[in-house]
Amino acid sequence: MFIEEINVIEINPTELCNLKCTFCPRSTFYPNQNLNMSLDTASLIANQLREFNYRGEVSITGRGEPTLHPQFDQLCDIFMEDRTWTLKINTNGNRFEKYYDKLIQFEKIIYNVYDKHETEYISIKNSFKENSNVRVNYKPLELNWFDRPNFTNRAGSFPTNYVPEHGHCEVIFVKLFIDYDGTYRVCCEDWKEKISMGNIKDQTIQDYVENNEELKDYRRRLINGDRTKLPCVNCTHELKDGKYQCTQGKWKNLEWLVKTENLGA
Repeated sequence: MFIEEINVIEINPTELCNLKCTFCPRSTFYPNQNLNMSLDTASLIANQLREFNYRGEVSITGRGEPTLHPQFDQLCDIFMEDRTWTLKINTNGNRFEKYYDKLIQFEKIIYNVYDKHETEYISIKNSFKENSNVRVNYKPLELNWFDRPNFTNRAGSFPTNYVPEHGHCEVIFVKLFIDYDGTYRVCCEDWKEKISMGNIKDQTIQDYVENNEELKDYRRRLINGDRTKLPCVNCTHELKDGKYQCTQGKWKNLEWLVKTENLGA
């Protein structure tokens, strides 16, 4: 079952951000909008995860700064209650002190220092050295998307002449992205086209992963290295990046799943 291959479910809590980093589409075309996930939508997601006993990671990250959600505490509570999953958050930390008591309850906290000098980064990192659930990263504000090999162009959000030759991609097999309004997006990398694949209110997470015909089409294409469909045609993500720990053995299993699905097995 394809649902068993999903190890990350990322939700986009808000379209607001308080930074414009050069390696993020917000530094160019992506708008800052006061659009936020409702608590009803968050509850629907959490309840559906419980229905199939999801054991992977729920990442409250998305395309903005999660702590800018106007009901951040309540949103977190929904995903913290009766959870079988690991809870993760990416934050730039500018509101960490305000929400410290809530944030520190996450199993994985990625504290990204984006707008401070390296000396400040070191100080912040040292302040969390006793917290094994906090990882502090340093990314200077002037850093561009092409300055690090593991950065992508966000599926065409930044211009590039380079796309992977082999075309294989594991992201849609192992990660699910749910937008602030409950819309399934084809991929977390898709900031530009923002292709809609349906909505959690109309199709449950498990049903979407197993039976959505558009998702099946993307899987068939990408397992064969076909990136001719948007947004994949403009994306620089490579299977070999290791970002999602897709080993050779796991990839072979994904190939088998697609093959047997096509055979009607």
